[in-house]
Amino acid sequence: MFCSKARSKCWGAGLLCLLTAMPGIAPAADYPSRLVRLVVPFAPAGATDALSRTFAQQMSAQTGQSVIIENRAGAGGAVGTDWVIKSAPDGHTLLFHSAAIITDALLKKDPTYDVGRDLAPVTTIVSLPTVILVNNQQTPRTVAELIALARQNPKKLNYGTPGLGSSLHLATELFLAMAGVQAEHVPYKGGGPVATALLANEIDFAILTITSSKPLATSGKVRALAVSTAKRAGFWPELPTASETGLPAYDVGIWYGLLAPIKTPANILTAVHREAVTVLQGQVMRDWSRNNGMDVVADSREDFARRIAKDVEQWSSLIRKVGIKVE
Repeated sequence: MFCSKARSKCWGAGLLCLLTAMPGIAPAADYPSRLVRLVVPFAPAGATDALSRTFAQQMSAQTGQSVIIENRAGAGGAVGTDWVIKSAPDGHTLLFHSAAIITDALLKKDPTYDVGRDLAPVTTIVSLPTVILVNNQQTPRTVAELIALARQNPKKLNYGTPGLGSSLHLATELFLAMAGVQAEHVPYKGGGPVATALLANEIDFAILTITSSKPLATSGKVRALAVSTAKRAGFWPELPTASETGLPAYDVGIWYGLLAPIKTPANILTAVHREAVTVLQGQVMRDWSRNNGMDVVADSREDFARRIAKDVEQWSSLIRKVGIKVE
């Protein structure tokens, strides 16, 4: 499986060579020729559901073919992912997944799929920035000050996450590792309870999505220190980045992407990419994404492959270093 560092570099380089070796391939002229299924491996709720349905509606309007969402939840996303992997590689069954496709497999003892072996990247759809927050009893007003406080009080500060092994848990562990400090982890069952705990001063700090963070911070109920991505977020441009305020090179966000079965022909993948990027570059998707705290990406297949390879290497290294285990 791709869990080893060596394997992550190998499959990433191999996939990029495969993609760049076929630059002149023309897309399938008649794609899509029938109904397209976008498989979402989660229950129909929250940001993923709203994003996928908005994308499907716009793709249907653009292509003139029905594009439907199929929610196939279970096993942390593995049920829906495995179903797409085993489906016909013709571009009419696609996987609409998040960055969790990487970490879920890395955290499982016996993952049922290998992203590099079983799936072909099409494009990153959007990225959702996260924000570093502290409760109002804490003194830090910058990331540098939070790091200094944690360094002066080793293991005395605590932080909340939506659960062990969640994207936000890993984002916080990466923050601590890069800063060279330690803090106690308090897992909750979802982002809502984390926000409640922060408001009640039960936890000292947390990293939450920008959409849940901004209303809390602008109302004065908590303090936002920085956005976690390398660039400032369009949804909250006045908020500085972690790199600007004390932790250079810290760059973490949640992405959503489109993938296909690995044996999908190159000309079909080119056609899927063409349709997806056209939808994402349209005004409806750009406005919807901006209003919901997300930034449209619509990158090339090669760039998406690089993103996945980077994530595999970064998260596998962190999981080994910190010793995160999900039973």
